[in-house]
Amino acid sequence: MLKQKIKPGEPEDLVLVLQMFKRFESMDQTAFDRLLDEVGKEQPLLISLFLGYRAYNEYEPAQLEALLPVLFVIWLFHKERFVDVLFRPVTEANFEAVTKEKQDMVMQHMNGNFLQSGKEIDRFLDPLQPRALFAHINRILITEPLPSLRGLSEEERHLLNFDCMVLIDCLQDQVKGSGT
Repeated sequence: MLKQKIKPGEPEDLVLVLQMFKRFESMDQTAFDRLLDEVGKEQPLLISLFLGYRAYNEYEPAQLEALLPVLFVIWLFHKERFVDVLFRPVTEANFEAVTKEKQDMVMQHMNGNFLQSGKEIDRFLDPLQPRALFAHINRILITEPLPSLRGLSEEERHLLNFDCMVLIDCLQDQVKGSGT
C-alpha cells in the first residue's frame, strides 16, 4: 500500500482509513480468509465486482491482491464507522441504479448542464460522506497507482474508481436510511 504517515490533527475518518489499510500489511492468511468469508456472506456484490461482474474485470493475481484490500476497507469502514447501522447486502439492482444516476450526472456535466458551482459539486458528492475513504482509494487507483495496478489502463483504473464511488454511495444510502 502507499505509505502515508498519520499526522497529529488528521481528520478522524482519514486516520481510520489509513489504519484499516495498514492492517492488511501485517494480516496473516487466516485472518485474510476470515475477512474474505465475512465480506462474501455480508456483501457478496463487493467480491463479484472484482471477480467478473463487470466486463472489464479481468485482473492478474497481483492486481487482485492489491484490489481486495480496497474492497475490504470500503466494507470495514462502513461497518466500523457506522456501528448502529444494520447493513443489507448491496444488490445488483441497487448498484446499477446508483451507477446510472452517477453516469447521468457525469453526462449532464459533460454537456455543460451541471456541476457549475461548489454547491452542485457538493450535491454530486453528497453521498460520499466518507470523503477520506474515497480520496484514499482515488489516490491508490488514479493519482498514485500502486505498482501492481499500473498495468491496468487509465480507463480501467477510472472505471474501477467509479465502481468504488458507486459502492460507497450504495452503503451510504443505507447509513442515511438508518437515521445515523
